[in-house]
Amino acid sequence: MTKKKKSRKSSSRKTTSTQKTATAEPAQEKALKSESKAPSKPGIWQAYRMPILIIIAVIVVAIALVVGINSNGNADGGITPINTEAYANGIFFSERGETLSENAVPIELYVMSICPYGIQAENGMFPALKEFGTDTALNISYIANEANGEFTSLHQQPEVDGDIYQLCVKDMYPNNFFDFVLCQNKNPQGIPGNWEDCAEEQVLNKMNIQECFDGQRGKELLSESIKESQAAQASGSPTIYIGGQRYSGPRDDISFKRAICTVMEDAESNDVCSALPPVKEVNMIFLNDRRCAECQNPSLVPQLKTILPGLQARNLDYNDVEGKQMYKELGLQYLPALLFEKDVIEAPAYTQLERYLIPTGDYYSLMVGASFDPTKEICDNSIDDTDNGLTDCDDPDCEQAIECRPEIEKHVQLFIMSDCPYGREAVKALGQVLETFSDLDYEINYIVSETAPGQFNSLHGAYEVEEDMRQLCAKEQAPEDYFDYVLCRSTNGVNGKDWKDCAEQAGLDTDALAECTDGSQGKALLSANAKIGNALQISASPTWMANNRYKFSGISADQVQTNICAYNEGWEGCDEAIDTPVPAVPAGTC
Repeated sequence: MTKKKKSRKSSSRKTTSTQKTATAEPAQEKALKSESKAPSKPGIWQAYRMPILIIIAVIVVAIALVVGINSNGNADGGITPINTEAYANGIFFSERGETLSENAVPIELYVMSICPYGIQAENGMFPALKEFGTDTALNISYIANEANGEFTSLHQQPEVDGDIYQLCVKDMYPNNFFDFVLCQNKNPQGIPGNWEDCAEEQVLNKMNIQECFDGQRGKELLSESIKESQAAQASGSPTIYIGGQRYSGPRDDISFKRAICTVMEDAESNDVCSALPPVKEVNMIFLNDRRCAECQNPSLVPQLKTILPGLQARNLDYNDVEGKQMYKELGLQYLPALLFEKDVIEAPAYTQLERYLIPTGDYYSLMVGASFDPTKEICDNSIDDTDNGLTDCDDPDCEQAIECRPEIEKHVQLFIMSDCPYGREAVKALGQVLETFSDLDYEINYIVSETAPGQFNSLHGAYEVEEDMRQLCAKEQAPEDYFDYVLCRSTNGVNGKDWKDCAEQAGLDTDALAECTDGSQGKALLSANAKIGNALQISASPTWMANNRYKFSGISADQVQTNICAYNEGWEGCDEAIDTPVPAVPAGTC
């Protein structure tokens, strides 16, 4: 546990005792909304538990990455007509630039040029749109930020440049836009530099494109594109609307065609629609436990059908003979379990779904962050579930349960991946909060999995694991100064940046820090620290915990202040306004 020093030099901090941690809660939950005053203090379950629909939504978002709300759809679900003036101005356009058919289906696509999920959507959508020709019309806009004439994007300057090059091609050569983007997408790591090769492939005038990029026109195009994305409240790449209706299905060409045909007038007479294969039926068993309140949600199957339209689901309960038998035979530990028959591999969405499926007996089990062990004591129902004479928090099963954790006032924990762009913004927010609350205890913990003793996996690769260890070594060696190092790295970036620059600015011993990071001590520190988040099943960066019990999320200082103050009423500093700059990335998690 770390507390901000009341008087300090160079933003140094001092370290006190480390709080014992505890276990088992879901991985993600919705952020509490910042309000003009702190919200009333919710109960423990309100603060951290997550219904199964949200767990499934995490999977669906990870697969389809569709967020935002529909700003153009009709209330009756019909097709929103294309604005002919917008089409004439090049906002909506067809693949061949020809006159649109009378009932052309409008498609809205909001992306980031280097986002792998956006690229996946383009690679599935554009070939489909090429087949439909003038029966569809696309409006593509780019997701980025603009402030004082400067642009920022999640994947930094290369993505900003990639957005502008693609917009210049769309502006000057709309008939070649699909093929130009598909060409670039063959080598996403080459964006934006591969634009010249792709321009040559499409026989485009490279000088004109470069003049657009270097001049005012490129900046105007991106500025207008950002405004369109913001007007649609599109912050996730890709965000897709088909016929004015939000689309959250798979990103292969067949699925896009099917979605377009669903909203298209006279689809039965359209050659592309007529040639579509029938929907593949997918069978699933949903094994649950009726004692688990947060595991129940009647919207589960409709949510899953957005990515598996042929889904046929059968419900089983652990407390029934068949359910308990299946639980034992498959060697399951946590519920709910979503068990797909193996022919799911033939479903169009399988390529996106594959990474979330685990072979389990004769089934594939969908990874949903399940955490309910039906064989253990339920810690909040006033029942002795295991018949050992001990109820709820008195049972050893509940020793690490969050509802049995002691509350610690004026305390916050931050769980991050060291190079997650959202996690880095959270560190910057913590720095601002520490300036406001002089007596705030804080901890920074790292989200990483230990695959074997001393071997770790992290979302952004081995370099992120190394940085996690380096930051923990800095805390171990210089607890009063290590936050300065963490803040510097969060501000300047990690990948490809020399860590010694920030270490020297923080006054750290670079030789000692390197020795710790490269040796057994760094591995031991990360192994011990990783157990904190893993025990709590925290996998979203950033995740905050106030007062040792209440989870929340956010990347701006005012959000953190609001949530901390919700559990510490009357604390000096809660009424003080924090001047929060616009984060470099939209709110989100890794």
